[in-house]
Amino acid sequence: MRGMSGIELAAIIAAEHNALPVIVITARSEPELEEKAIESGAACFLRKPIDAELLVTKLSAALQV
Repeated sequence: MRGMSGIELAAIIAAEHNALPVIVITARSEPELEEKAIESGAACFLRKPIDAELLVTKLSAALQV
C-alpha cells in the first residue's frame, strides 16, 4: 500500500467507522507489529502464510462484534 501502512489504515477505519472490524494481515516479521495493530483498533492480526481454520475463526469472531 503506497503512502500508508495497514496499521495506519486500520487506525483511520477504527476512528471513522468503529463498528467495522478490521483484520490486519501481513508477511512482515517485526515482533511489535501485532501490538501496534491491536492498539490501532484492529480486531485481530494474522501473519502470512495464513492457516485457513484460524482465518475462519478470526473472521467469525470479528463479525460477532
